[in-house]
Amino acid sequence: MSNEEIKTKVEEILKDKKLFEKFEIPSDFKSKDFIKIAKKIGYLVNGNEKSESYIYGVNPEIEITHKSGDEIYKHLSYGVVSLSRTSTTGKKLFGSSIVHQNFISLSINHAEMIQDINLHNTHYFPKKRIIEVFLTSSQFAELITTMNYGEGTPCTISFKEPIGIINYTEPDSLKPNDELNKMQDSAEKEKDDTIEKISTKLKTILSKNSIGKKDKQNIYSMFDILSKFVDDKFEFMQSQFQSKMEKHITEAKTEIDSTLINMSLNNQKRIELENSND
Repeated sequence: MSNEEIKTKVEEILKDKKLFEKFEIPSDFKSKDFIKIAKKIGYLVNGNEKSESYIYGVNPEIEITHKSGDEIYKHLSYGVVSLSRTSTTGKKLFGSSIVHQNFISLSINHAEMIQDINLHNTHYFPKKRIIEVFLTSSQFAELITTMNYGEGTPCTISFKEPIGIINYTEPDSLKPNDELNKMQDSAEKEKDDTIEKISTKLKTILSKNSIGKKDKQNIYSMFDILSKFVDDKFEFMQSQFQSKMEKHITEAKTEIDSTLINMSLNNQKRIELENSND
């Protein structure tokens, strides 16, 4: 087969394959050669120990056009990222239990690079949006100060290509009242279960005609268990409540700080604008 016929055959094999869909390379191809040809026509192919292959990405070519003395470069890997501060009348965000009037928006867009041939300047312009996420001021601070640590920082995905805008729905577990009510309900159930078990054992002992030494020891042991349960559970509930309240207070303080900083920046811009007009 000619080179063009080989490329056409590889294209036919790959064109309907989904990302990471397993397939077998035809016996008339060496795995290494098939992968090399696939890359040339825009597919990134890999194999595993079971002699199965799969597409794991794309290898597109750069698209270059010319317009009015500019060279315009386009490629799927080109992008721009931007951060901005957003102000609203109040918005709930994922991973936070309070309403936020100010938060951070992080956007990633496709991009194109334009080179001015005459002036030898290079510019980068955002094109179609890929994704946008919102972070509270606390989440943004956590994100940039805890790199290489933990499982990541919560964020609210507000836009995603190709879906579009995504409305956030708050889970009940993030509502402060519901969260505390669940903790209380759980503690109440555990208390009732413990008391029921002890009560059943006590009834069994007290139904006897005579209560022996071992029975008395069991009764004392039950009261010790109940006393310890009450003390431990109270201490646990107290620590959990304190932890939740500290988290809510920290979020609220950060939100207040963010609002004051935003107000200060806006006032500074207003003063600078008034001075420039004078």
